[in-house]
Amino acid sequence: SRVVKGKVVTRFIPAEDFMCDPDASCPEDWLWAGRKIVADIEAVRADKSLKNTNLLAPDTEVQTSEYRMGQQGTTRSPYSLVTLYEIFERKPTGGWRMVLVDAQARAILKVVDDPYWIGCPYRVLRWNEDGREIFAQSDILPVYTEVLAERMLFSKVIDGYSRQQVDTIIYDENAAIDEEKLNAIGSPEVGKWVPCSGGASGKPIQSLFWKVPFDQKSPEVVNLLMMLERSIQQGAGLGPNQQGQAMKSETSATEASEVANFTRARGSHKFAATEEFVSGIGQDRLGLMAQFYTTAQISRLVGSAGAKVWSNLRWTKGDVQSHLQVSVVQGSMKPINDDTRFQQALTFLQFVNQDPVLRAAVNMPEILQIVFRALGFQKGSKVMLEQDPQKIAQAYAMMAAQQAQQAQQGGQRPQGRGGRPQAAPGGAASSRQALSGMPAA
Repeated sequence: SRVVKGKVVTRFIPAEDFMCDPDASCPEDWLWAGRKIVADIEAVRADKSLKNTNLLAPDTEVQTSEYRMGQQGTTRSPYSLVTLYEIFERKPTGGWRMVLVDAQARAILKVVDDPYWIGCPYRVLRWNEDGREIFAQSDILPVYTEVLAERMLFSKVIDGYSRQQVDTIIYDENAAIDEEKLNAIGSPEVGKWVPCSGGASGKPIQSLFWKVPFDQKSPEVVNLLMMLERSIQQGAGLGPNQQGQAMKSETSATEASEVANFTRARGSHKFAATEEFVSGIGQDRLGLMAQFYTTAQISRLVGSAGAKVWSNLRWTKGDVQSHLQVSVVQGSMKPINDDTRFQQALTFLQFVNQDPVLRAAVNMPEILQIVFRALGFQKGSKVMLEQDPQKIAQAYAMMAAQQAQQAQQGGQRPQGRGGRPQAAPGGAASSRQALSGMPAA
């Protein structure tokens, strides 16, 4: 996270462009960390905050950080690019120093002491690093040998079956058959006529050609592949359903519940690490806002009332470096679309209708408006009648009071003729009258 053109931004850095202290076992022990930057040389020269730009020279080759066809390599750049390294190093007296250097000319372009109150602006997502590698390790590393063996064996099986489908035909050299006729015999066309002669020997056509039969593949190779697959699943802790495969038809509800519990337990440490990573980014962004944002900028984000509270806080460098408390709100990291909002509102509406006390404490007209808007009925639609939201709230309150009164009396309402419940005097009729129309969205 950093400040670019007056705004706090957070950017993803590819792993191949990131570098850090190799002797450190965790980010807290870093003596330095940085990243590689490939920039246009004219833009770098035009930056007035940099020095020694006259020593820059365009790179003839640029290391590609993108994976094309599964490979990473060096390509000749048609543009005038220059490779820079932005390094944050820890100072012996405390704090961090930012140094921008050129990779080719080894020229120092910029040096800034303590540019950010937050210190080092880099955050790394990690949950099982072993001290030798700063990044999180893959779950398939324990079974990587089996994965390679399965890949090699599977490729050999595919190659063997592909070769088997090629017909091999042996013919008599003494037969009077030229190359053109042989090609006509092997042609994949349908309904073809190939003239052929038995030659001087007068042998029948069937005795001049012999098709080599296919070798039957042993089922042992398939069994070996299944054994390797089971070994990979057990070593990686991934069941068939976690790999996108369907569970067996006789799976019991208890077994399915155990699989779900194991899945949650297996991923809980990753979820916790992800939340810690996101909250760390939030701390950095909040610290950068405290250092660089003015009251006017905060007002555009949270309004005048929030900006007034922000200005009264009077942030200092010590406030930011004391680790601001930022937590991830449950459900805030999930993408929410219109269908999800509709399902949430509908589920909440059903839940509220089951409890009359809770219904009296909820703004029912607002919930109904959310549901209707999700269904596509906007304000002014002919489907809905204009109603006063206050009357709707009063009607729901009356209905909640009636249900609470009935619950206190115990049992159901007295039945009338035909088994229909008798309406409560006054309140029920008035509530139905108040709800005779649909609320406007």
